[in-house]
Amino acid sequence: MAQPPSPSDTIETTPDVLTERVDHILVVTFNRPERMNSIGGDVIGRLSEIFLEAEHDPDVRAIVLTGAGRAFYSGPVRAPGSARCDPREWRNLVATPPGRLAQSL
Repeated sequence: MAQPPSPSDTIETTPDVLTERVDHILVVTFNRPERMNSIGGDVIGRLSEIFLEAEHDPDVRAIVLTGAGRAFYSGPVRAPGSARCDPREWRNLVATPPGRLAQSL
């Protein structure tokens, strides 16, 4: 008889955020190598969901963040043609739903 999947086996992988379970470690990989793993609100929201799911999974004892390609993380996504991200927009992404990343850490 097959074992039912553990809760951490059900943590969903998306194209931009990959997840893999290695023993009691959840490996989360930013998967935007063509953008040097810059992240926006969609990825921040997904990270928040992953952290909350892992918090309620007794089999997850550690989370490792990594990046695909040559960069771990290059900063927030910038608007096309913009030289930099508006810090107020970035703060809002991190502090407001669904991106309550800081609270989930």
